[in-house]
Amino acid sequence: MEIVRRLGDLKPDAPYVATIGKFDGLHRGHQYLIELTKRRAAERGARSAVITFDPHPLLVLRPGQPFKQLICFSDKVKLIGTLGVDLLAIITFTPQVAAQTPAEFMTWLRQHLHLTLLVEGVDFALGKGRAGNPAVLAEIGERLGYRVETINRLQLDGEEISSAAIRRHLEAGNVARAGQLLGRPPAASGPVVEGAKRGRQLGVPTANLAVPEELLLPANGVYAAVATSPELPRAYPAMANIGTRPTFDNGARTVEAHLLDFDGDLYGTLLTLHFIDRLRDEQRFNGVEALVAQLERDRRATAARVTDAVLRGVR
Repeated sequence: MEIVRRLGDLKPDAPYVATIGKFDGLHRGHQYLIELTKRRAAERGARSAVITFDPHPLLVLRPGQPFKQLICFSDKVKLIGTLGVDLLAIITFTPQVAAQTPAEFMTWLRQHLHLTLLVEGVDFALGKGRAGNPAVLAEIGERLGYRVETINRLQLDGEEISSAAIRRHLEAGNVARAGQLLGRPPAASGPVVEGAKRGRQLGVPTANLAVPEELLLPANGVYAAVATSPELPRAYPAMANIGTRPTFDNGARTVEAHLLDFDGDLYGTLLTLHFIDRLRDEQRFNGVEALVAQLERDRRATAARVTDAVLRGVR
């Protein structure tokens, strides 16, 4: 996959079929849209392109307002790379880009990209005031020489697949349903940093992750997860906790995990936790003995839910 951040570096004579979007989460609906873009490109003997924005437009349009993303941008790029598109064009989103009318944006895009077909969802919109819906973009395309094909939003078991729906499930701690809509378990990555080492004292050593601030995490609680890392020989079942450790200090929110069947030093390792299922809410215990007893139950529950088949299915 070719990656460009300057559209001027492209050869304008190569025909493209493209899809444009934020692709927050790169969920199953986004994946279908990209697969359709690839199919239409192959039918026309053209190249396939995904066009996205960095930073996320809402960070520019609503500065100072809290906004968490479903996926870090670097992970989004990696996942798009696995989908087999020819080109990923990353447009730096600025107030100037936000102020462009749909006609101005598409004219600028067409100057650098020989766009022949634009594939989008029916609720897609771009340009100032989100005025560039598919009908408007198709009208502009009549002048600029491209067509627009739209698809309806996909559903899964009667629920529309959308970033907003996934966000709601994560905020409720329903990682299993969020994973179904994503097409993979929701995940959080970060380097393992030094913590308070209380888990080691309790016989349940944990890896503390420094997760990027912009990532939306599941609700506080204990989760059955899978831990992976390029530096580990395999995937491991992991008992993961997101929360403030109310039994001890009720401090800052942390992400930590105990890897089952693992014995070693993880400090500095880039670790990814793939959340499979929610085990329980975060809770305060009356003493260490009660906490340790619950952790043993959590460990057994994790081992039961993170089977060998689940481990093989995580990528």
